[in-house]
Amino acid sequence: MVYLMMVIYNRRMEESKAYQSLKPLWREQMRLLVVDNSTKEEISSHNRLCLASNEGMTKAQYLSLPDNPGLSVAYNRGVEEIVRNGCFGTVDTLDYLLVLDDDTTLNEDYLRAVEQCVAQKDAPLYLPLVYDELGLMSPVRLKTLVAKRFVSEAEALRVAKEHPEELSGINSGMVIRMDLFENHRYNEQMFMDYIDHRWILDLRKEGIVPKVISGKLEQNFSATQDTKKQAWDRFARQKKDLRIFYQGHGGYYAYVVAKKTLKLWIKYGF
Repeated sequence: MVYLMMVIYNRRMEESKAYQSLKPLWREQMRLLVVDNSTKEEISSHNRLCLASNEGMTKAQYLSLPDNPGLSVAYNRGVEEIVRNGCFGTVDTLDYLLVLDDDTTLNEDYLRAVEQCVAQKDAPLYLPLVYDELGLMSPVRLKTLVAKRFVSEAEALRVAKEHPEELSGINSGMVIRMDLFENHRYNEQMFMDYIDHRWILDLRKEGIVPKVISGKLEQNFSATQDTKKQAWDRFARQKKDLRIFYQGHGGYYAYVVAKKTLKLWIKYGF
């Protein structure tokens, strides 16, 4: 069984690339939970009705978190809703969860790759190849505590085969075996950024490493389209998560913040 969990924030369902691309690909055996972090009541009410009236996706459920507690909390509450059996009936620990951001575009080849992996059950954690406007954005190499993009898909696949313990990746498109949630949750001290890397690093401590699947996804990474103000505001929020991620590793924190600050200065100025 594959469960899908999509988090949406202040966006109508019909504006979500993930939701719109999923509808024509829907399988009867799928189960979808939409976790809505929208703070605007008119949007959350619209989304609840939209999901309830979609006859083609009968196994879809809705959870509202109107105070927008952050992405990590949204993921954890969504997992708890599924595990509690309140949405979908009995959940087997060897079932899998597919996590989606609302701006990820799905395709048939990716879903077939997921179905194949779930049938084989040969890994507890799968990462797809995710592309944004700049190229391959996930998986990344996290050999130290600094995430680095791969220069090519070939390099990513080579490292995935030879050194899977050095891999990390974004949450969207990640496929997670449900039994991992028995002892692990996303770090709720972190609001949004780097929670995926923290999750994978925590699993790595127990020898659990991801496997890269052949499916490819497109991600609309909004940071590449930010205005100057949006970019600096985003960075201010990100630094709070980075401080927690690099707790006990001040040198890494200073390096990453300095590097990101320099990039913003070059692109936008003060």
